[in-house]
Amino acid sequence: MVKIRLYFDEKKKKWLECPTKKWKEWQEETGHLTINLHNRLREKLDNIKKIVKRKWDAVFLIDGHERIGKSTLGMTAAWYLSDAKLTIDNFASGMTDAAEKAEKLPDKSILFVDEGSLVFNSKDSMTREAKKLQKVLDVIGQKNMIFIIVLPSFFDLNKNIATRRSKFLLHVYTASDMKRGRFTYFGPNKKRH
Repeated sequence: MVKIRLYFDEKKKKWLECPTKKWKEWQEETGHLTINLHNRLREKLDNIKKIVKRKWDAVFLIDGHERIGKSTLGMTAAWYLSDAKLTIDNFASGMTDAAEKAEKLPDKSILFVDEGSLVFNSKDSMTREAKKLQKVLDVIGQKNMIFIIVLPSFFDLNKNIATRRSKFLLHVYTASDMKRGRFTYFGPNKKRH
C-alpha cells in the first residue's frame, strides 16, 4: 500500500506532498495540516473532482464494521475533495439533517453523512430512510454536489442507490493484526456482483 502525506498549499491552491519524513515537526513549524492518503484513492478522488467540474454530481459509499475507521477515511476524503475547506455545514447527522443542509449548501459542495448502525436496524426504518435518501440525492444531482455516505453495510441500501447511483464503494476492514486503515475499492461493475 503506497501512502503519501499531503498538505494543501493555500498560495498554489493545490495539494502537495509533505517535503520531509519528519512531518510532525514540519507541521508544527509551518502550521500546515497534513493528511495521509493512499495513491489509488487519491486518483479516484481526483476523478470525482473532474466529474464535478463537468457539472455532474458524485456519490460514494464507505462501509465496514463499527469502530474500524470508516468515518476517519470519509472525513479524510472529504477534506481532500474540499481542498481543506470543510465546515460543520458539510456534515449531516442523519437524512433529515442532510436534506436541510443539501438545500442550503452552494452548488458543487460536499455533504458527508455518517449513518450509525442504529439507522438501518429495522425494515420500517430502512424504508423511511431510503425515501429521505432519495430526496437528498435529487438535490445533490441538481446542485452537482459530492455526497459521501458512511454506513455499516452496503447491503442495507436500496439496490438502485447502492449499485447505480453511487460511483464506488470503499469497504473498510482490518487484517489479522487488527490495524485500522485498510480498505478495498469496489467500482461500478464489482458493486453489481
